[in-house]
Amino acid sequence: MLPSELLQPLDTLLTSGCDRRLVRCASGFNPYGTGVDVRSALPLGSCTCSSPSARAIVAAQAALKTLRESSCPHAVAAKLLVGVRSILRHRLKLSVDVAIALTPSGTDVEILALALVGGNDDRKIVNVVVGAGEVGSGTIRAAGGLHSDQIVPRGKASVVGHAVNESLAARTTVVPISVRSGSGEILSPIEIDDRVSQAVIDAVSQGSRVLVHLVAHSKTGVHAPTLGLIQRLTKAMGNDVSVVVDAAQARLAPSAYQSALDRGLMVFLTGSKFFGGPPFAGALLIPPALRPNNFSGLDGLENYLGREDFPVTWERVRSSCDEWLNVGSLLRWVAAASEIDAYFRVPDHVRKRIAVAFNQAIQERFMGLSNVKLVRSFQSVDHGSYLRPIESTPTVFAVEMMDQRGHRLGRDSLKELHGQLNVTGEDRFHLGQPVAIGRDRYALRIALGAPLVTQIANGTNDDSTLQHRIAKFQNQLGTLSQRMTELSRSTLEVGS
Repeated sequence: MLPSELLQPLDTLLTSGCDRRLVRCASGFNPYGTGVDVRSALPLGSCTCSSPSARAIVAAQAALKTLRESSCPHAVAAKLLVGVRSILRHRLKLSVDVAIALTPSGTDVEILALALVGGNDDRKIVNVVVGAGEVGSGTIRAAGGLHSDQIVPRGKASVVGHAVNESLAARTTVVPISVRSGSGEILSPIEIDDRVSQAVIDAVSQGSRVLVHLVAHSKTGVHAPTLGLIQRLTKAMGNDVSVVVDAAQARLAPSAYQSALDRGLMVFLTGSKFFGGPPFAGALLIPPALRPNNFSGLDGLENYLGREDFPVTWERVRSSCDEWLNVGSLLRWVAAASEIDAYFRVPDHVRKRIAVAFNQAIQERFMGLSNVKLVRSFQSVDHGSYLRPIESTPTVFAVEMMDQRGHRLGRDSLKELHGQLNVTGEDRFHLGQPVAIGRDRYALRIALGAPLVTQIANGTNDDSTLQHRIAKFQNQLGTLSQRMTELSRSTLEVGS
């Protein structure tokens, strides 16, 4: 007899096995304005998450059909996840000795990374989270080994802020490092490096182990700290310092992942931001030297990860797991893998051409507007100081909006306009939700994602050329700038 979970509809399964972020609101969407149905809105919110493409849904449907028709769903699930890992390994150019853990979301990766570092001994841990205001909303709690939602992926109730593993959480202190000033300006690389360095030196001098986050593309495009600082810290302090690359946006060049792993750094990414799979899906890439020796730190993770989620080479960990299979996470990863594979099938020069066209259109259509302003939200990334980005031009732009009196719109007003752009008008646009870029400053984000690149590159059944499809895309961005200008002019910020 089939497990009852497999009898549920696909849309229900795709929103299962995570937390309340996937629960549909009265609007029919999750809190990010996306869902698990294919939409016609132009997908420009991949810096948060996107609704799935038809290709992703077809992949998930096929996987679910295979599971339902099997007399041994667990064996089929294991095979499907081998396929997911194979695509990640192939497309991201990972060596065979890299371990790949799959998680229900990027937030859950934080807990696993902490457990791997903290499981080696019983010392105190200082978790240095760089760009804390520009990474996942649940990052700080998860980085402290705490539950960040009232529901855990296994479906059980939890208490926000309570420990996933009592011993691990009690030993962990989180130190957030901002990458912006209070006014919202990006700090210089030297300033950020100095802050990170001081936090690490202080922690190690007090006998603590340190886990440092190197953010490789924040919600608005910031990379920090520099690779040079990381190299100096790890060389000087040896095993007292571990590093995890927060590449949750997945906006790194394929070669960058192995480059980081070769330096002994863990890397986490998602299949649901740039790569455009259904929300959410996380992965932790682990170099061979960080294979766990002490598994006590993993206690409590049974509510987050099942047997097949752990790397296939971690036999002892997997053998200690029960039969729980997270079908929702599996289907989301299968869907994401289809997007990853399709994106990298597009020739490099075509992907680059589309990214350049996106950049040009944003600069041309949004520059000089009175009520909609581009925010300096990315650095000119020096390939020697940072991991190489997926494109040489930015793929995420942050924009502030002003009301009819010229006052900046706050979070609530931007959320309302975000919703209007998403569901009203002849042309609909899904953008990245408002993000804080300073004290009382918020911005929406316009992001290029893999499914959109693939769609423009491959076209549909019409006879239009790539040049025509790119021109159409640029015109759509022009329409977006007009819509945003019109909406801002008709808005009056409360309290202004």
